[in-house]
Amino acid sequence: MQTLSYSKDLGKNLFIARILIALAIFHFINAYLAIAFFVTLNIISSFEIKTINLVSDEFDKGEIDIETAENRLFKFIFVRLMVASSLYTAYQFGAIGYNYNRFFAEGVTFYIAGLSAISIYQTASSPRLLFSTLLPTLFIVLIAAIGAAVRMNTIIPVIAPVTFVFGSIVVAISTCSDRIKISEIFLENIKKAKEFSAHEKQKQRDSKIRDSVERIASLGTYQIYFNGEENIWSPGACRIFGYDENTHVPNRIEIIKLVLNESRHTFIKSFFQCAQYGTPFEISIKIKDYSSKLKYILINGVPIYSDEGKIVGIDGIVLDETRHYKAISEAKNAEDLLNLALRNGRAAVLEHNFATGKMRGFGALDIFGFNSETKSAGLEKAVMKTFGRSNTNVIFGAMSEAMRTGEIQIREHRIILDNGKDIHARFAMAVTGNIMQRQGRMITITTDIGDEIRHREELSDALVEAGRATRAKSEFLANMSHEIRTPLNGVIAIAGILAKSKLNKKQKEMVELIESSGETLKSLLNDILDLARVESGRLEIENIKFNLDSALKTCVALFTAKAEEKGLDFVSNFDDAVDKIYEGDPNRIKQIINNLLSNAIKFTPSGQVALNAYYSRSSDNPKRFNWVFEVCDTGKGLTKDEIGSLFGRFEQLDGSITREHGGSGLGLSISKSLAGLMGGTIAVESVVGKGSKFKLCLPLYECVAEQQTQRPTQDNQEIENDAENEEVNLSILAVDDNATNRKVIEMILAQSGVDLFLCTNGQEALDAYKTNNFDLILMDLQMPIMDGLTATKKIREFERENHLPHVPLVAVSANAMSHHIKDAIDAGADAHLAKPFTPNLLLECIETTLENAQNQQQQNNMAVQ
Repeated sequence: MQTLSYSKDLGKNLFIARILIALAIFHFINAYLAIAFFVTLNIISSFEIKTINLVSDEFDKGEIDIETAENRLFKFIFVRLMVASSLYTAYQFGAIGYNYNRFFAEGVTFYIAGLSAISIYQTASSPRLLFSTLLPTLFIVLIAAIGAAVRMNTIIPVIAPVTFVFGSIVVAISTCSDRIKISEIFLENIKKAKEFSAHEKQKQRDSKIRDSVERIASLGTYQIYFNGEENIWSPGACRIFGYDENTHVPNRIEIIKLVLNESRHTFIKSFFQCAQYGTPFEISIKIKDYSSKLKYILINGVPIYSDEGKIVGIDGIVLDETRHYKAISEAKNAEDLLNLALRNGRAAVLEHNFATGKMRGFGALDIFGFNSETKSAGLEKAVMKTFGRSNTNVIFGAMSEAMRTGEIQIREHRIILDNGKDIHARFAMAVTGNIMQRQGRMITITTDIGDEIRHREELSDALVEAGRATRAKSEFLANMSHEIRTPLNGVIAIAGILAKSKLNKKQKEMVELIESSGETLKSLLNDILDLARVESGRLEIENIKFNLDSALKTCVALFTAKAEEKGLDFVSNFDDAVDKIYEGDPNRIKQIINNLLSNAIKFTPSGQVALNAYYSRSSDNPKRFNWVFEVCDTGKGLTKDEIGSLFGRFEQLDGSITREHGGSGLGLSISKSLAGLMGGTIAVESVVGKGSKFKLCLPLYECVAEQQTQRPTQDNQEIENDAENEEVNLSILAVDDNATNRKVIEMILAQSGVDLFLCTNGQEALDAYKTNNFDLILMDLQMPIMDGLTATKKIREFERENHLPHVPLVAVSANAMSHHIKDAIDAGADAHLAKPFTPNLLLECIETTLENAQNQQQQNNMAVQ
């Protein structure tokens, strides 16, 4: 390192050497040669200075070590002197045979001698570098002496340079050891300086780490001395008490002033005992720091002893626990809120730690008879005491299942308190770990469900009562239907018979009015019954095979006359696919379309009413036809508000006492329900002043196998009718407890030449059946002594027991709800005819029933054959 230090000043030293050499040349030779040497040597030395300075800078920066620097300088010095000596040698020997310039030779000799002296001085502290200088120097001196001796036959010209060089070598060698010692000291100082610098850097890093730790952990350290020495507060401690660590270090008096009164006595007492007796302390205090912020501080301290063993101060740590206290406070508030919620919700949370065997509880623990005065240790005993044997099995069974599956188990059980009161409870149990291995815990949330149980019982009673009320309502509707239909049957039937008699114009008008009023009452009664079925969920949809064309033409035939009476054009347009057999409920389809046609004719004063039917095929099912039935009119149309309430129950567009048209307001509501049950929809489009369009969309499934069945032609039907007219009179048994109904049946069938036998109850009918042969039985259902269902069942039993042929039986009753019809069919009836009925409807029912019975008998005979 010393060599590098000297070498770094080589530029200055060489400059001085070049001046001295130039002066020597000027003194001994001449000025021209001195100037030439000085300029030439300055140019050469610029490169040498840069090289030495570069090596020195790299060493100072730590890029190379001392050994690498010495190697590079060794090469540089050695090569520099060897190049100079080689040139000088070449000149000395080359000039032997030529003109020799003594002045030039002496100038070079002066230069080499001066350069060698400087190099020896610079490298004296490094033996390796000194060797790199001495070797070329000795070589130059030897060459110079030989050259001079050859030319001049004397050594006088080289005595002075040789003496100068060897003198320099002797001085360098004599001072080399001192230089080496100085260099070692210098290196040691550098090493210590580096160690000190590293120590300072580590100290700075430690200080930053300590400051970061204090900031993150909100803590600090302090040292308070009693003998006047300066107190020491870490930056973290100053921050905790609200001081700026860079401007002020508090003393103990200032700290005491910051402590609140409730903590000040404890703080002073702890400091006093530590200062007097050496008692360590750790206390929590409340302060208002220098900026008046409320803080919770944990402070501890230990005594500081002098060399003599006296207490001279206190050393300790302060910790800001404000966030901790806030978290505890928030947790306490949350726990209080949770307990309040649990108590209000009549729920208790139990935690059983399997490792410690201890149990903790929260919330409404009074469920288990546990109150605030009971010790926590008795909680498990209090809980287990409330379980009976069966309930204990429930608890442990749930615990085993929870451990096995890892899922939450929910059970209900009873808790029996000391006063004999029992509580219905539900618990949700979760288990982690295994109680047998004393690992994990069990958490149970137990809820008092006494109110829920009472509500269940009340709900159950209410459901029973509702069922009873529903049955009463159904019975009431059935009875009212029966009571209304029975006299209505007499009105409609007698009016129908009367209309076929010879009447004058006035009498015919009165009979038609009676018939119209009867039909209106019948329609209203059917709507009310349908509404009751919808509300009770008993409205049923049939799924039978029917011809859609026949169903639609029936609707057209029914309303063509009514449209003509108002002077309206009635138009129908059907796709060809209507003349196919589909599965569905034709009666309900006709009911909806009839309702729409009836409204269209009713609310259209002039113009046209149209019934259109078209379809689209379903992409996913080729048998499914999506039919659209449109009923269009040219009436006054509907507003948006009217459309919005159109399908509501008991809704009428004009509800005033001056309204032009009557009605119950149930038709469209029932139609919408029927369409929904059949998987369809009803929608309306209307323009005020131009008319309305109602769309019924229904999915119908085609019955491919039935399409080949040919309906009888008109000629065949006439032949069959003629054949029926030629048959002998039918023997019919009619059973009804109402005299009017019996008279109605008698009057209707008297015109058909039927042998009629009348009975008033089911028992009379059964007795008559056993002693007579009847072609058909008309059986009322609601009768005294024996009702019609019982009589029907007994007649079928008598047939089976005596192997008698099946007698067609029609249930004729005012009980027209769907379950009544089902009960009649289940009892053995072949058909059901609802009262009131017209003469034609009764005759059609008799004819259809007999025909079906005959076809069934033929199929049975073919099956036997």
